[in-house]
Amino acid sequence: MRYCNEKLSDCDFSPCEKVDFIWSGIDFKGSDIIDIAKLNLIWGQDLEMPKVALSHVAVAPAAVNLLSRDKSPTLKISLANGVDLIKFKSSEEEFADLTRNPSGVVYIDVVGICKMNEWNGRITPQLELSELEIVGEQKYYF
Repeated sequence: MRYCNEKLSDCDFSPCEKVDFIWSGIDFKGSDIIDIAKLNLIWGQDLEMPKVALSHVAVAPAAVNLLSRDKSPTLKISLANGVDLIKFKSSEEEFADLTRNPSGVVYIDVVGICKMNEWNGRITPQLELSELEIVGEQKYYF
């Protein structure tokens, strides 16, 4: 046991996830997500669906909704650039954390896959989240 601890002492064991793209919270467009989502027919056994990370995304409480609270809570965050962030199997606690500051914003980092949502003939870009982490907060946001 001591041998392993000494040999692995310099290794970083913090959780991480490999992603194909990392975009800043203000440095991406909905068209980028739709372009990737349109390639859904080529993903398969040897070619995995690309994962996208968004860092430092400002989220105001008014942009956050919790859908299907009774059955299967789904978190929906509508960003100003027209992209929706969707997280299935969410919770009331996660919703409360994101909306805890009514006059400010929270900053989040997320990882997800690109999707297109089609509703009534209208196509909107969507990022289906696998990870969501609150990384900061600002009390007042103008």
